Amino acid sequence: MIKREIKRFRNKVGKYMDPLAIIAMILVLLLPALTVINLSPLSKSNVKTNKNVLGEAVGKDLGFVLVGGVHDYIKEELLDFPSEDTYQYVATIIKHNPGRYSKPIVQIVNENSQEQAVTVSALMATTSNTEVSIIVNEKEYRLVSSEGEPYTTSIVLPSKSENIMYLKLVTQTPTLFNNNIELQFVQR
Repeated sequence: MIKREIKRFRNKVGKYMDPLAIIAMILVLLLPALTVINLSPLSKSNVKTNKNVLGEAVGKDLGFVLVGGVHDYIKEELLDFPSEDTYQYVATIIKHNPGRYSKPIVQIVNENSQEQAVTVSALMATTSNTEVSIIVNEKEYRLVSSEGEPYTTSIVLPSKSENIMYLKLVTQTPTLFNNNIELQFVQR
C-alpha cells in the first residue's frame, strides 16, 4: 500500500517536474549570458562632464534636441555630434511646388549664466532654386541663396533660454527632385 502511494505521488509530481526542469535548464544557460552583457563596459565618449562643481556652470555646453515631427516636404531628419563643439543636422527635402515652407527642427537649450554664440552654416547636395534660411527668436538668417550660394551666420543665444530653430524653404519654381541639406552648428 505504501509503495502504491509513493508511485502515485511520483506520477503526480513527475507531470510538473519535467516542465520545471526544462525552465531550470534554460535559466542555467541564459543567466550567465545576461550577466556578461550587463557587466560589459559601455563606451561613453560623447558624455560631457561638468568640472565646475562648486558654482554655476560657466562652460560653453549647449543642449541640442531634434524636434522631429511629421512634415510633407522635410523627411529623414538626423541630428549628429561629430565632435565636441560641433552638431550636424541632416535632412532630405522632398520635391515640392513653389511656395514657402517652414518646420521646427532643433531646440537649443542654453542653461549657462552667459550668452552663447553659435555659428551656423548650410550645404545642399545639389544646387536648386530653393532659398534656405533659419528662424530663431523671430529673426531670420539666410543660409543658402536661391542660386545655391552658402552663407555662414552667427546666432547669439541669451542665458538660461530655450530656443526653437525653424528651417524655412522658399521656392519660386517647382522642385522636381529630392535634395539633401546639411546644417552645421559650431559653438564658439
